Parts: sequence; structure tokens; C-alpha cells
Amino acid sequence: PGFRALVHDLASGSGVVVVAAVTHQCPRIAEQLDKLSGAGGRALWPLFDLVLIDESSPVDMTTGVGPLALLKERSQLIVAGDHLQMPPVVRCDPPLGAEHLVGSLQTYLTRRFGLTTSPLLENYRSHSDIVSYTRGLGYPPELVAAYRETRIALLRRADDHEFDLLGAGLALSPAWSAVLDPDRPIVAVTYPDGMAGQANAFEAECVASLAWLLRNAGSCALDGQPDQPPHGPWDDNGFWTRGLGVVTPHRAQRAQVVQALIRAFPVTDPHLIEDAVDTVERFQGGERDTVIISFGVGDPDVIRGEERFLMQLERTNVAISRAKGKCVLLMSEEVANHIPEDRRAAATAHALRGVVDEWCRQRQGYDVLASGQRRKVTVRWR
Repeated sequence: PGFRALVHDLASGSGVVVVAAVTHQCPRIAEQLDKLSGAGGRALWPLFDLVLIDESSPVDMTTGVGPLALLKERSQLIVAGDHLQMPPVVRCDPPLGAEHLVGSLQTYLTRRFGLTTSPLLENYRSHSDIVSYTRGLGYPPELVAAYRETRIALLRRADDHEFDLLGAGLALSPAWSAVLDPDRPIVAVTYPDGMAGQANAFEAECVASLAWLLRNAGSCALDGQPDQPPHGPWDDNGFWTRGLGVVTPHRAQRAQVVQALIRAFPVTDPHLIEDAVDTVERFQGGERDTVIISFGVGDPDVIRGEERFLMQLERTNVAISRAKGKCVLLMSEEVANHIPEDRRAAATAHALRGVVDEWCRQRQGYDVLASGQRRKVTVRWR
């Protein structure tokens, strides 16, 4: 009934109608107008004076034409989005020279019509180190952090809870204090593996330990940002919806991490935990005080087969740039040191390899006691 009322309001041409919809639903408006008017299959309807398409980087031409077909002859189109975030999913590579015809709506409009872009040059989300790193991936050199000193705050030292971790059955290591140091906005943790496919129990246990420490020692307020609540402990809802996000490339690793977190937080609503762990595609457009990226993969053959996927520049950019005060990357040495064979993967691998090899130049080794076994990890930071 609500949708039918909307179509009637649009057809009447009176009043001001604001329509919020996903792009692929817009053709349904044209279909309903056809039924009302008996026009017989028209796709073009002069309905909207203004169309605003947000998060446009993953919008492809197939769905992007839906709202464009509803523009009036004299109208305004605003396309907002980040060309270095996730592109549309395509099943095969487009023909050379015709990429703009079958790819992103954003690319189509800029290349076909030569439209000038209006870059937004202040980042209001992240610490200046996070902005500086992502700026090197292809943003204008004028891009700056509005709140340069944005960082997480700890109410207690992380190592004060070392034996509490052991009692909770979690991974124990002095590395966690180094990882959660508020003065280290980007930290990479690498370790030798060589075996894990698309799910990794060791990484999941490390994620659960870091999450447990952040929940029990971290503050619900960031330093360096305006309009923050007073420093104090987290409640469950705030922690899992604002405080922490865990990004994984594979659903198998997502399931592994969710299971580890549910074991670590047995009295927390599992739905809160599940919503805080997801793939890059689902996190695009979101933000968290702390983001942990768990790659999960350690088998060189699996890495080689997925190198274009794992080392995609846009994927790395979205994952890291979701963080406000801290980003932690957990990955095997095999991922960190992988040299791609695929041409496209090689062209974008610097985004991931750069954060480990070039950005995080300081290193220190630690032992981690996880599931009764000791494993070596290297903590890397700037």
C-alpha cells in the first residue's frame, strides 16, 4: 500500500515527494506508472527534479540507469562516492577500451562526458596516520585529517589483564599491549603459517583476545574527537556497534571469528557479535573506533589462487579506512610476503604490502600462547 501511494503521489505531480530507494528498485516505479497510465512499457518517466546517488562506486551501469531513467529533462544529478572503494562486481573482465560502458556508473559519467569531480579534502573520521596512509593510495595530496589526534583511550593497561585472558581461555601474549598502544594507530601482526585455507583458528583466537582487552580495558570515548561522551567503560551495545569492527575476506573466517568471540563473551547477545564481524563489502560506508582485519589465509597455493581478490587496492583501502583511532591487521607471513604473478594483482598489491613493509617499519617479536601452543608473531608499527 505504501508503495502504491508513492506512485500515485509521483503521478499527480503535486507537492514535494522525496523517494529513498536502492538503485535496482527504481525501475519498479516505472512499471507501476505504466500500469496506471496504460503507456505500455515505457522506461523513461520525467519524475525527478533531483537524483542523488550515494555510495556510487559499487553501482554498475545495469542498475545505475534505473534512477537516471526517471530524471526530468531539466534536472540535476549528484553522484557521491569514492572511486578508490569497492567497484561493482563483474563476472568477467570488460573489453579493453570499453571498461566505462559496463563498469561503474561513476566511471561511465566521468569518462563518457568528461565531468569534473569535486573532491572532499577533509577526513572527519580518522587519525592523521590512517588518512596519510590511505592518501598514498591515490587520493589528492591535499586530503587531510580534520581531527589529527583521534585515537582510542585505555582506562587500564592492557597487560594488567594478562592472566584474566588465560582464565577466559584466550590467547595470552605481551604482544597485545604493543598492539593496543593508543599511540600506534596502524599495527600489523604477522606470523609464519603455511597451512590455513580460508579459515584460521589461531587468528580468530587472537581477534577474540584483542576484543576482550578492548572491551574490558578500553574507554567508550575517543581522544581527539569532538562531541565524545565522558571516558568510561563500554556497554555491550556501544562496544559492538561503535567500538569494534572485524573485517575478514572470507565467510569461513568470519564464522571462525564469530565462534571465537561468542566463546569469549558468553553473556553477550550473539547477534551483536555477528553484526560486528563481516566482509569488506558489508563494511563499506561504516566506521568503528577500532578495526581488526583478519586475513585468515596461510596456504601459499590458496594465496596464489586468490591474489587478485586478497590484494585488491580498493579492498585494502576500505578495510583500513573504516577505523577512527586504530587499525590492526592480522595476517600470515605468507600473505605479507607474497609476490603476485597476476598482472592486475601485481598492480595493486602495493596497497597491502606497503602497510606491512613500508609503513610499519618498526618491528618486535613476541610469543603467543594459544590453545596450549606457543607461536611466534611479529608486531609492526610506524
